[in-house]
Amino acid sequence: GGVGKTTLAQVVFNDREMEARFERRMWVSVTGTPNEKRILRSMLRNLGDMNVGDDCGELLRKINQYLLGKRFLLVLDDVW
Repeated sequence: GGVGKTTLAQVVFNDREMEARFERRMWVSVTGTPNEKRILRSMLRNLGDMNVGDDCGELLRKINQYLLGKRFLLVLDDVW
């Protein structure tokens, strides 16, 4: 920690060229113990879907629908 990895990732993520290159961009802060449902829900919120559920299979299906055939950038921040 403390060497600016998040700051550097934010600069790249917010760069106009990255916006143009990727149709979908998602920033997920993992903080603490990784939790699959929390990560999937955060991905869906990044994609604009606020109607997220509890079933991992349904969450994955929704994410697949949003990302199928699209170029996307996924940043997982604060992973230990």
